[in-house]
Amino acid sequence: KYSLSEIDHHKSVTMVEMGEKGTVTISELPLTPLREMRLIRGTYQTIMKRDNYIGTNTDDYVHIVLTDETDQPEAMARLRQVYPNLMRLTYDNRRTHAAGWVSPKTVTEKKSPTRHFGELFELQNGRPMAEEQEAYVERIFREIWGEVAGR
Repeated sequence: KYSLSEIDHHKSVTMVEMGEKGTVTISELPLTPLREMRLIRGTYQTIMKRDNYIGTNTDDYVHIVLTDETDQPEAMARLRQVYPNLMRLTYDNRRTHAAGWVSPKTVTEKKSPTRHFGELFELQNGRPMAEEQEAYVERIFREIWGEVAGR
């Protein structure tokens, strides 16, 4: 997990075993990441209060959203003393709202496996999947994960 859109994803590997005469067994093997991706939101003082981070995995990849009305001096460097894998720091306050910046909560989008695959396909092939290809991929994902994998 390297982005906010993947926070709630459960990563896995799909294993396909091909037996004799066309028998196929499909199984899903869950992956446990060394680090999770987390969103931490609050004031600088609250986030840096020892009681609020002690006992958590501070080595996780984190995106911190500060709600302070004023920028905190050297916030990134100081936050990295506690969260060494801080990937992004943003502010959500009156100033950022007035400037028209969008809060990370509204940017985070959930993508279906089919959409992720389609984006990879387009990146690799320089064109989007044809409707037939997308329908095929959708069918395979439904066979693997059931209806949850849909759009």
